[in-house]
Amino acid sequence: MTDEVGAITGELTLAASEDTASVKVQYKDAAEWYTVSPESMDWVKQQLEGH
Repeated sequence: MTDEVGAITGELTLAASEDTASVKVQYKDAAEWYTVSPESMDWVKQQLEGH
């Protein structure tokens, strides 16, 4: 889930920022970035770890 538009699916790009402790996501090759909601971070972590 994202703060701006809710759930997004498809080919996505993730970017993490240590400076702001946030994760952003965008549709592949799109210009717009969306902030991943804090309550979705556990799910994101599981996906990145391959669980």
